[in-house]
Amino acid sequence: TPPDQGVANATWLEFCYRQGVVEWYGELDPSDPDEVHAAMLACRGVLVAVRLPADAEAQFEAHEPWSIDGAGIAGGHDILLVRYSPDADTFVTWGALQEATVNWDALCITDAWAFGTKEDAGRAGFTFAAIKQTIDAAGATVVGEETQ
Repeated sequence: TPPDQGVANATWLEFCYRQGVVEWYGELDPSDPDEVHAAMLACRGVLVAVRLPADAEAQFEAHEPWSIDGAGIAGGHDILLVRYSPDADTFVTWGALQEATVNWDALCITDAWAFGTKEDAGRAGFTFAAIKQTIDAAGATVVGEETQ
C-alpha cells in the first residue's frame, strides 16, 4: 500500500465544517507570528502545517527543541501550536509537547489555521465575533457565522 499523501488543511477543515465537527475556521498568515499567536490565544491552539526536516524525529525523541541544522526536508506534518514565548513556540505532536525555535517556525511553517466552535471560544473567554475580527483583520476569511 502506498503511504498516505495527506490532505490539504482547507479541504479537511471544510469537511469538518460540513460534518458539524467545527462551526468555523479561517486561514491565518503564517509569516505573521503576532497574528498566529493572537489566534492561538483566542482559540487555545492553531493548526499549522510544516515542512518537517529530516532530523525532527530524532530531536523529538531526544526532547530537544526543533531547530534547523541543515538537514533536508523529509515531508509534511500537521501540528497544533499551543504556547509561545519570544524564543520558542510549543506544539502538540506525536502525543507530546514539542518546542521549536523561532527560526525553525519561520523556515518550516507553511500554513496556519484557526478553527473551533463558539462554545470553545466562550470557554477561552472570547466571542466568535472577536475571533472572526482577528482573522478578518489579517485579510483572511472565516467560514462560519455567528448564531444566536
